[in-house]
Amino acid sequence: MPPLTGHRTRTLPRPRPTHWLPILQIVCEHGAGLVVGRPAPGRFGLPGTLPFVAILEDRTPGAGPEAFDAASLCAVFGEVHGVVVLTGAPTPEPYALTASLLVQGVSTVIVETTREHGQDWRRLVHRVAPVLPVVVRP
Repeated sequence: MPPLTGHRTRTLPRPRPTHWLPILQIVCEHGAGLVVGRPAPGRFGLPGTLPFVAILEDRTPGAGPEAFDAASLCAVFGEVHGVVVLTGAPTPEPYALTASLLVQGVSTVIVETTREHGQDWRRLVHRVAPVLPVVVRP
């Protein structure tokens, strides 16, 4: 069989993050809102429903809060009850806990980042929403 010329290798879609499954289940079954923010100069909005979870993907590569739209971050932090900053490999536990909070009407931000940027995220939250509880987990 002759080689294919001009054939581009198809890239596979990113695998779905299985650690998000508890949250996705609550979003589907209970109508909770979901926002996924990625490093980009463009804005991301709040969902049209409460409660909600915002997952900020700052892991590959980790760029820190400066890589996100500042107005979007302020808007999200102004509407949630707490922030969890995850600096290690993703595990199901914080997502399952967040899912259980969603059912109780508690909106939360999960920041998926690197060790290098964990404290940067904590400082940002304390600067823009000083009373908002922040937990940084390895």
